[in-house]
Amino acid sequence: MTRHLFTAAGLLVLSACVQGGETTHCGDRNDLLKSVFLFQFDNNHSSLKGRADAYYIAIEGDQDPGTGLLNRFAGHSPPVKALSKADRSTGRITNPENGKAALIFRIRKLEFESPTTATINGGYFEGPLSASFITMKAECRTGSWHIEKLQPQKISSTRPFLLLFHS
Repeated sequence: MTRHLFTAAGLLVLSACVQGGETTHCGDRNDLLKSVFLFQFDNNHSSLKGRADAYYIAIEGDQDPGTGLLNRFAGHSPPVKALSKADRSTGRITNPENGKAALIFRIRKLEFESPTTATINGGYFEGPLSASFITMKAECRTGSWHIEKLQPQKISSTRPFLLLFHS
């Protein structure tokens, strides 16, 4: 009887973790957030890419991430900082410490479908003519998060394009 109670209690705890979406065998929520931000850092269409002086990050509702997440980017180049530290006064994103161009990366929504899969909406912002909004699918494999799919929702770019008109 006691054995069955422990089994039932264990299943209830596992169920709560799955429904809360906070932890998986890939680590905690911050592990997923870090993986998504790193994916965005490497796969954006900004003109700056890795030449940005800093990356400013925000999570749901343009909130600053907690220090637990920011600490996971210690030593990253360019440095990763909270969104509130960015200078956005001119329409361009700059590092207020030196006035150099920077990028904002956002995770607007994160939704766990299971303990090993999630859908994430996010994107980057360089300025009014260079920004994106994308949907990403993440899957936990071999103990780490992998971004499986990338679906652009909206994108603007400073890159030239050709318009064709038919008369």
